[in-house]
Amino acid sequence: MCGFEQIGVRAARELQNGESVYLDPSWAAQLRAVLPEGVTVREASAPEAPVDVAIVAATTVSVLGELGGTTFTGAANKVVALLEQHQGDDGSQHVLKESEPGALKAKLVITNLAVFDVTGDGLVMREVAQGVSALDVQRKSEANLLAADDLRVIVND
Repeated sequence: MCGFEQIGVRAARELQNGESVYLDPSWAAQLRAVLPEGVTVREASAPEAPVDVAIVAATTVSVLGELGGTTFTGAANKVVALLEQHQGDDGSQHVLKESEPGALKAKLVITNLAVFDVTGDGLVMREVAQGVSALDVQRKSEANLLAADDLRVIVND
């Protein structure tokens, strides 16, 4: 499984040089520390600012990418959601079939188990953590997940 640090490294790979970004306060220090070499971003300090990319903490995500538990209220071309736990220690589900209508929607979701693209067909698993199978991820999710044909292991380089 990926830990906090590995999730941050994987999320930082989504940032391109010169982009304006919002970094969720709970992840900001970690993300700043692991920006890829040569990548400099312009940080928005307020959660309501329009940005190129918003990297936000969430507690839940629906099959359609709707987020629960996030404080970001701005506009972003791309929202990357970070869930430190794919499933709660108590077995509670964090990847859900449904969420609140009108919730902020992510384009990419990174959990401690996998990386998902949000598509019109649902969550597509693109990468899994070392030692984790697609079946493991599905078993820990309420939502039905799709696996990419080229599913691979998360590489944090």
